[in-house]
Amino acid sequence: MKGFLVVSTKTNPGARISGEMVIADPATGTLATYAGISNNHTDTTGLFEGDFSNIADQKYDLSFFSDQTTNTSWYAVVVGDMSAHIATGRDWDGSQILSNNAFVYNNEGFMFSGTKMKTITCADTVNKSDLMTGAQGAIVARTGGLIHASSSQNPASASASTGLVLMKMQTVSKLRGDPFLEGKGTLHREPAWD
Repeated sequence: MKGFLVVSTKTNPGARISGEMVIADPATGTLATYAGISNNHTDTTGLFEGDFSNIADQKYDLSFFSDQTTNTSWYAVVVGDMSAHIATGRDWDGSQILSNNAFVYNNEGFMFSGTKMKTITCADTVNKSDLMTGAQGAIVARTGGLIHASSSQNPASASASTGLVLMKMQTVSKLRGDPFLEGKGTLHREPAWD
């Protein structure tokens, strides 16, 4: 199951919602937390409920370790003004296209060309292979690397979106051979750059 929940308050002027999100996977023992995502509006009337258009992050340096060390993916949430969708009970259909900008770098800084992109609508998981050609993936599998990624509004989308929130998910690989750490994971929000 994939998705996200928007929590807000509009009945208590001046009230503020705070807290964190928790993801627990009993099958693997993975437990990860991250801070809730604010829409960055000062809202005491409910006027900006579901409006995340103040988040305009579209450029990311997506780094990862070798396949022998970790399994890395990202959870992407498309942001924008979702208020009309929320008010009418519709699913959010904002869409962004995430691209590798034609280059993937290994951990020694060498770049390997080849364009790959993924269309994300509402929210979705982004695997390394979604942003690398087969040749790029084979080259960085042993060393790890970096994808200098950026996103843009999907022109085919009926709803305007302003960017992405990306959460990096890493679990220790079985290939590492450590039964204590195998499957244990981390999760954090990726910082965007200008």
